[in-house]
Amino acid sequence: MSTPLGPEIPSRDTFGPAMKNYDAIVDPETDLDATHWNRITAQLAAVSQTAPKAVVTITIAAGIATVVQHRAQWGNDASVAPVVTRTSAGALTVVWPTLVNDLQAAPESHAVSIVGFVVSPTHGTQPMRYLYYHTNARAGSFNFLDNAGTATDPTEVTILAY
Repeated sequence: MSTPLGPEIPSRDTFGPAMKNYDAIVDPETDLDATHWNRITAQLAAVSQTAPKAVVTITIAAGIATVVQHRAQWGNDASVAPVVTRTSAGALTVVWPTLVNDLQAAPESHAVSIVGFVVSPTHGTQPMRYLYYHTNARAGSFNFLDNAGTATDPTEVTILAY
């Protein structure tokens, strides 16, 4: 049974119908009151609406973009790393996998669905300006400019995908 789990966005209904207590709670240390469970699942669904899905830190030296570190809701091994392409000075494209397995003991496959990015570029010690284009559900294209408005590679950029 495949249900929405990271990186997909679950709704309250993902966790099934609201629970009701079958009987009185005898021991609150071993029995979970239905009210508590319903609040936990509602909170989890709510938090998932804006939770970050992935983060990647990239360095650029001599025109070569390198992924320094990456983490995602679906893990951080090399097989699920985003692919980073530098197309020209100050222009990067970052593409995450189309499908990933969740982190359950018996993994299920889920489509990556990114809605936007938070970008933190620097050039040496100087902050930079940037534009990004959300090209599809798993990719973004980024153009970086120095303070004079010239296309310039950042020394380092961290991109948070949500």
